[in-house]
Amino acid sequence: MIAPDVEAFAQLLPAIDRGVLNRSETRTMYDIFNRTFDANEKPCSCAGKNKRMVKKLRRAYEYSCKS
Repeated sequence: MIAPDVEAFAQLLPAIDRGVLNRSETRTMYDIFNRTFDANEKPCSCAGKNKRMVKKLRRAYEYSCKS
């Protein structure tokens, strides 16, 4: 993860842990995901997709914090 993305993801963690992201937070999460994984995902309300994305982002976040 790029340093600004690490900070942005850290700010999203409380909302992610609550399990409720507003539209702006969802957009931010997708932007971070797309930059981190060089992807082109579009926001959706697909619970399974969002859960997988959060899992991948958490792993990248935890890895970047160990470096």
